[in-house]
Amino acid sequence: MGAKTVLKKLETEHPEGLTTSELMLQNDDLLPVPEKFRLWKHWNFIMFWVADGFNINTLMIASSMITAGLNWWQAWIAVWIGYGVAQSSWF
Repeated sequence: MGAKTVLKKLETEHPEGLTTSELMLQNDDLLPVPEKFRLWKHWNFIMFWVADGFNINTLMIASSMITAGLNWWQAWIAVWIGYGVAQSSWF
């Protein structure tokens, strides 16, 4: 079995006529989800954002602020303001 035959068997379905770079940038995983399959509502996005805030990076950011001289509540407020600014830039 030749190399071209093996590569052909490994190849996934794709539209004809696309260049290699276009194939790398366009696939089912990267394309937007079709509207009929979109199940998340506003509450899902809010809870995802809140859950994303509770991770090791947030703790490291807050601990760095406390080490630099802020109180725990000042660091907490600064983290939430930072996440609020980052969240508002998505829209």
